[in-house]
Amino acid sequence: MLSYQHRIGETYRDRYTRLVYDLNSASAIEDRGTFDVNFDPTYQSVILHEVKIIRPEGARNVLDLDEFVVFRSETDRSKMMYNGELTISLAIPGLQIGDQLDYAYTVSGKNPALGSGYDDFQTQSYSNPVHRLFSQTLVEEGLPVFVQTLDGGEMPSVEKDGDTTKIRFVRDNVAPFTVDDDRPNWVYGWPLHRVSSYNNWRDVGNHFSQYYKRAETPAVRAVAQKIRDENPDKPAQARAALDYVQRSIRYVALSMGEGGFIPRQPDRVLDRRYGDCKDVTLLLLSLLAELDIEADPMLVDTDELGAVFDVNPSLQAFDHVVVRAEVNGTFYVMDATRNPQLGDLYHFDQGNFGRGLILRDGDSEVVDLKSTGYTYKVEAVDHFDLVAAPGSVLFTNELTYRGDEADDMVDWQAADGLESITESIANYMRDFYPTLTVKKPTEVELDKEKGVAVVRTTFDIPNAWDPDPDDGLQYFRVRPYEIRSDLPQFSGAARTTPFGISYPKSTRQILKIQVDKDYTFSEGEYEHVSDAFAYKELNRYDTEASLYTETYVYQAKRDHIRVEDFKADMAAISDIRARMGITVQTGLETDSVAAKPAGVGKTLPILLILMLTGLLGWLFVFQGKRQRKNS
Repeated sequence: MLSYQHRIGETYRDRYTRLVYDLNSASAIEDRGTFDVNFDPTYQSVILHEVKIIRPEGARNVLDLDEFVVFRSETDRSKMMYNGELTISLAIPGLQIGDQLDYAYTVSGKNPALGSGYDDFQTQSYSNPVHRLFSQTLVEEGLPVFVQTLDGGEMPSVEKDGDTTKIRFVRDNVAPFTVDDDRPNWVYGWPLHRVSSYNNWRDVGNHFSQYYKRAETPAVRAVAQKIRDENPDKPAQARAALDYVQRSIRYVALSMGEGGFIPRQPDRVLDRRYGDCKDVTLLLLSLLAELDIEADPMLVDTDELGAVFDVNPSLQAFDHVVVRAEVNGTFYVMDATRNPQLGDLYHFDQGNFGRGLILRDGDSEVVDLKSTGYTYKVEAVDHFDLVAAPGSVLFTNELTYRGDEADDMVDWQAADGLESITESIANYMRDFYPTLTVKKPTEVELDKEKGVAVVRTTFDIPNAWDPDPDDGLQYFRVRPYEIRSDLPQFSGAARTTPFGISYPKSTRQILKIQVDKDYTFSEGEYEHVSDAFAYKELNRYDTEASLYTETYVYQAKRDHIRVEDFKADMAAISDIRARMGITVQTGLETDSVAAKPAGVGKTLPILLILMLTGLLGWLFVFQGKRQRKNS
């Protein structure tokens, strides 16, 4: 039995919870036998009503305050994020298989930063069966009430009850509910209903805009003046202001109580040299104001992205705040929590939030955001020279990163150094080429204006050929690892919710095979385009240079595959994964036997299957033969 009863007023909130579990197995005791309650001591208190063990002979109350422990968990402290929450915990003594466990508690308190606003939600099904689900929310008279159902949830009853509005949902014998894995973050999956005091995002934005008044202080003016003196125009000044905050203020989030919503003043942040997203946003806004650059704070969600705006407006819908500045008629999204970034104002990475809520007194609004336009965010060029040294392959690897990928490379180099990067890349490549050794260590070339990092490493692959004495051939296999990594994994099960994929992704990988004049190749191309992603192969052979090239391009067009497209897209992904890569084959060299005819093509098993089934018409395959020279 699950009972959730909430009372919400302009200045208060009480959340009563009663849970009754059947402990029918050892694993049930393991899962349910510890009673935990989390709360923020800056504005919340906890009342423990009872903890009972129920058996056929009767119930026994085991609520003993001396047995409780209180600790501060701070599960995100590795990310320098602190919320100050405490956990009250009781390892319930004496539990046996067959017991019923019945406990109840109330958490009271409302964060003052939210004012009279509120939001609440109730899941209507669970992974385990529920004998009785009782949910009731009582909202004080005078507060608005807006109810929404999501993911197949049923509408609760809504009625006036004296001086309150009562939202009630009651169900008996609720069947267990299964939710697909690998959902995009904006799909909750479980049926639910939500209750909120807002029916438009403008009012949500207007509430928070009051906390972002620009600071006009001597400390802020001094920093702004230095930026103005060192940078001649507005684009350079705007970029320098962002760079100053990113370089000068380290990220530490102290989100206790009101600190989870209200920024600290810029002078305090400048003095401490640390702050969270709210703190550095207000500092950057104040600097831009001193520089006469128009800018607004903007709430975004890094998980649900623009889909956060598809549900009822809520004060707690967002997990991040950034700056949107206007310079010479163009808008730029600036995230002051990031490490220092590459690129001038026209090339620095602006993230991919989809949509954001501009906070502006009396005039807040939701705006669409353009993602930073990269043709390819990651580009890999792998050159394999099969001619330079007999029995060995000279492998040159060049990786080009743009935007945040380039920024990450700069951070990696600063943290670990080039020697460590060389070894990391080499170890990764050894998964594909086990005998690989480093011939020339990694070099990193930066274009700081355009925000590009080019990483080059050269390897030797001795004993690169895989011999097969049974067929008298030896093989060298090459795989487009970047594309394989970005392409969604194959999942064959049917689905009821969208399938989440990594987004945004825009990657090109080029595989080049340098051979001698004794090889010939066929050319061709292949393409698959769906609503979720696009994939393309292009294959060319330069006879003059004896250079065979396969080019792969993958682009994610959204963060999910739709349910109705899932079967077709998964079939395409399976085919694509099977066909990717090059297998070069040549005859085994011995003292007494000349090289046998050999070839180059897509992986040999696929070629043989297609030949047997007569399906070569829809799938292009290349095969080259090494001609035996007449002596």
